[in-house]
Amino acid sequence: VNLTFAGASDAVFSRRAGGVVNFQTPGAGTWNVSFANAPDAGVSGAGSAAILVGAVEAASALDQYNARCRSDVSGRHTDNLNKALVGKLRLTVISVLDDHFPEHNYRRAQARLQEQFMETLRQADGCKGAKDSGLPQTLRERYQSALEAIKALP
Repeated sequence: VNLTFAGASDAVFSRRAGGVVNFQTPGAGTWNVSFANAPDAGVSGAGSAAILVGAVEAASALDQYNARCRSDVSGRHTDNLNKALVGKLRLTVISVLDDHFPEHNYRRAQARLQEQFMETLRQADGCKGAKDSGLPQTLRERYQSALEAIKALP
């Protein structure tokens, strides 16, 4: 994100990963300022991003199963994940979808996750087949382990 500072049209702020903000003015150099509580502080490296992506995928799949096969459209797993992300990392599920998924657009990422789940459900021969194969338990275990991994992040 680049913003022009009011009153100094040639000064530019740009936010980088890790809570670093660059302040640049032509001819005067660049200053780096770090903020401990920046929105993406604590999310560094591919390992943390993979944990976040896995958690969002797990919550989405579990909520989609509940909506499709149990008529439970509350989305509570995504909501609970969102609370955990905001409390621990000052991130939201939407920001993870925008910043860490290959689509870099939360709507397209959500659509892809829905398509992937529907393909999984088709392969399991619908809701009854999914239930008989133990898919709900697998989805719950995947979600719980993803939440634990987020809690273990620094």
